[in-house]
Amino acid sequence: MLNRWVRRGVTLSAAVVGLAAAAPAPAPMPDPVSLTVTNNNFYDMHIYGWRDGVYQSLGVVNSFSTEKVSVPEFLAAPGADFRLIADPIGGSGVYASAPIVVSPGQTVELRIENSIGLSSVVVR
Repeated sequence: MLNRWVRRGVTLSAAVVGLAAAAPAPAPMPDPVSLTVTNNNFYDMHIYGWRDGVYQSLGVVNSFSTEKVSVPEFLAAPGADFRLIADPIGGSGVYASAPIVVSPGQTVELRIENSIGLSSVVVR
């Protein structure tokens, strides 16, 4: 009786291993979209992503410094556009980029100038 249960257990284990081996491999994750922010402004900047009316905080970049930030999949979905918002902490005026469309693996460069209206975005 015990021998029959052992055989059933071995057979069941082999079937599970066979099913796991036959399962298709998961699709590879696309390369994330990265964001490089260069802040040439006197004020520290709070950076947001905006898509479909939803703001997502991406972080704070200190004055006269450069930071790398990853862009969440929500913002960088294929075929969708988003905007970057730079809001000076303690200052006035806000920079809002034109709509940005990116593909996986691309890099977005946001350059914030001291005169915030002269700021720019480049996609590479």
